[in-house]
Amino acid sequence: SRPNAEVVRTHSTTVGCMRWLDRRACLVPLALHRTGPPLAFVERLNPRTTRRVVVHRTTTTMRVCAQQQQTGPPDDTTAPPPMVVLGVTGGIAMGKSSVVRHLREAFGAAVHDADAAVHRLYGPGGAAVAPVAAAFGDAVLSKDDDVVSPQDDDDTTRSCIDRASLARALQAAGDRAAAFAKLEAIVHPLVSRDRDDFLAEARRNGEWLAVVDIPLLYETIPDVRAAGIDYVATVTCGAAEQRRRALCRPGMTAEKLDAIMGRQLEDADRQARSDFVVDTSHDDLAASKAQVAAIVETLYERHVRADGRGGVAQSAAAAAASHGVVRVVSLDLDDTVWPAGPPLLRARQKSEELLPQLMPRTAEALDGADPYKGFFGPGAAAGSSSEQLLAHDITARRRQRLRSLAAQHGDSLEAADQVLEGIVEERSRATEDHVLDAALDLVEALKARHHNGSTTTRSRIRVGALTNGNAARGGRLGAAVDFWITAADVGAQKPRLAAFLAVAAQAGLDASGLRHVVHVGDSVTDDVLGALEAGARAVLVPRPRVAPDTAAAADTASWVSTPVPSVDTSLLADVDPDRWAAVASLSEIPAVIDRWEQAGARATPREDDDDGEAVDAAAA
Repeated sequence: SRPNAEVVRTHSTTVGCMRWLDRRACLVPLALHRTGPPLAFVERLNPRTTRRVVVHRTTTTMRVCAQQQQTGPPDDTTAPPPMVVLGVTGGIAMGKSSVVRHLREAFGAAVHDADAAVHRLYGPGGAAVAPVAAAFGDAVLSKDDDVVSPQDDDDTTRSCIDRASLARALQAAGDRAAAFAKLEAIVHPLVSRDRDDFLAEARRNGEWLAVVDIPLLYETIPDVRAAGIDYVATVTCGAAEQRRRALCRPGMTAEKLDAIMGRQLEDADRQARSDFVVDTSHDDLAASKAQVAAIVETLYERHVRADGRGGVAQSAAAAAASHGVVRVVSLDLDDTVWPAGPPLLRARQKSEELLPQLMPRTAEALDGADPYKGFFGPGAAAGSSSEQLLAHDITARRRQRLRSLAAQHGDSLEAADQVLEGIVEERSRATEDHVLDAALDLVEALKARHHNGSTTTRSRIRVGALTNGNAARGGRLGAAVDFWITAADVGAQKPRLAAFLAVAAQAGLDASGLRHVVHVGDSVTDDVLGALEAGARAVLVPRPRVAPDTAAAADTASWVSTPVPSVDTSLLADVDPDRWAAVASLSEIPAVIDRWEQAGARATPREDDDDGEAVDAAAA
């Protein structure tokens, strides 16, 4: 372990990287890098960082955990981090679109879609229209009557490529391979230029993660690194599942599918060349989201955290300078803004009501036994790799359990899904009856505040929910907050980094923006340590822990009046006290934020607001 060291990790099975939370080895999984053929890659460490690497190996998993300690002064955390470019590729019907959608929606990635670029190039006035028509004849042209030309007698800007006519021209060519090669020679350079323009714009906008969605990535880009693509993720699902999905598409035939696949690289070759592999063959989309979240965490650790941004070990001076302005506050839900017991009790009662009605064979076989016994709780998801990929999503795991019982006892899968829908709806409705008035008051008070002393709409503090639970957005709290993020939305639970990156993305912050986030919750590990390790600040609101069969578990007033036991904060002993706070009630949080902003104003005399105007930070 030394500065500039190179760590070589060889992947023979599923590899899980573990990121450190504190010096007491409170660890959580970071990334499932890949399965399949062995792959070795080299990670160069930050020159100012000493990292101790400990390898834990079992028969199926090698876990790499690292402790990181700064050995030099912190970098300028206000400068934008270098942008990382992730290429996403995969064969037809492999699930690539769902992976890219999750990167965009959950983590705010800037996405360039090669197929969409081709549509633009083929559209009215597109750069490909004239050369393609010259190569294949005017028969491939059509006119878009919705486009109005500046001159009535000029149809140039209305001409576009009719994709169906172009496909017929390609199929009718005497030498199909030559015809496709001619088309690709025209289109691929134009797509490449469009992609370069997109990436340049993303850099100017300060994006930390850009995704280029390229179905034929390896087929059209011989050297991906030279093309500015830092990493490649291949999306796969297996040959049989791929064929089943593809043939379900409208207009797809076996002959057409074979022709498409004949022009694509073998899936095994794509996987062997890639840095990451996302397997979408699982029954639930939650498994794909978990894999994507792990990839995002890995990229952030390498390209943003390596620059010294955030983390528990950040110095007090750097924390004060970089965390002064609070732009976003995220709130844990269960046992923070409402007691978890009453909604969960209502959900259990709804399950007991619906099972005999919709899954009578299962209910008879269970004979009153708990259908979820042993399925939830610590270690319950430590089974197969598929089960581990669902560990973050309570709804997906409950769906898996109910469907398994239905199949085992002869009930329909549709009935199992109806039971689940009823449970989740009841659990979500119950939260409205038990949300604390203090939580609603806090949201209102925070949304009335502005950072940087400004009063513009853009300067208003954004307030939202970040929960490991599955309560759907609704009721008074749902209407009041700006965003609502569940672990299912992210693909990971707190204290994972991905959960807090999702907060930054939903709030429109860049990769360095986590320093402007304050997270509020009741758990030292999930909420406080998770937020601190991500680079945010945290407020701990200790809550009573009550047994499910007590009055406090069913009644909010009883829960609120239950004495709170002393909270073990020894895990925070080495953390700068100006980066976290403990409060007895939610009403104290605005005063905590005031204190932090004032400390930041003293450390940083001036800071730019969202509109680019320098303002006196002391006014914050």
